[in-house]
Amino acid sequence: MGAKRAPSAYFVFANEQRAATKEELVAAVTDGKAPSVADVAKSIGRKWRELGESAQQAYKDKAALLAADIAAAATDDTAANADSQANSNPETAEADNDEMPGLPLTSVKRIMCTDDDVARVSGDCVKSMAKATEMFLELLASRGYAQAKRHKRSTIKFCDIHLACVADKRLVDMGLKDMFEQEALFADARSDGKENLTTAKQTNKGGADTPTARPITDFFKA
Repeated sequence: MGAKRAPSAYFVFANEQRAATKEELVAAVTDGKAPSVADVAKSIGRKWRELGESAQQAYKDKAALLAADIAAAATDDTAANADSQANSNPETAEADNDEMPGLPLTSVKRIMCTDDDVARVSGDCVKSMAKATEMFLELLASRGYAQAKRHKRSTIKFCDIHLACVADKRLVDMGLKDMFEQEALFADARSDGKENLTTAKQTNKGGADTPTARPITDFFKA
């Protein structure tokens, strides 16, 4: 499994601003309707774009420190796994591996704890979060592959994942659409895939098999 990517500068900024931004939007409500996740994401994205270069650099520095921490954690995970495999029964180890999530638990825990509201998490909580994340990644990959296959490609591209999120209101409400369209990390991919995304959207308008919004519980069904 490849090295895990640390939260980007934008994600670090978003984590710091989310609570305050939500409070601002709630205070500004006049019709009694609570702001959605997408509203909060859009407001955070606007604040990020309004930051000066020096202010954004400060968050890039924070992201670099997180990247170093995650790289160190990955090294620790590798060493711990090697020791465990050397000292365990092969049959037991194989059974345990079938039950454990594929994502490094140490990295999952570190990412969870980047949220200021999270102080401590139990081992079972980290395992469940890792497994849920795994299943969600499988969902996005399968939907992205469906988009690629529809356009006679075997390679999943950025525009395929982007379109899969745009086509599902629940993924839009989670802020994935705004994240893909505003995150600096995807700037090159957005530029390269703009034509493909436009073509894909036009194709999907006439398609009968365009994904529709489903209950979140359906995401985790076999």
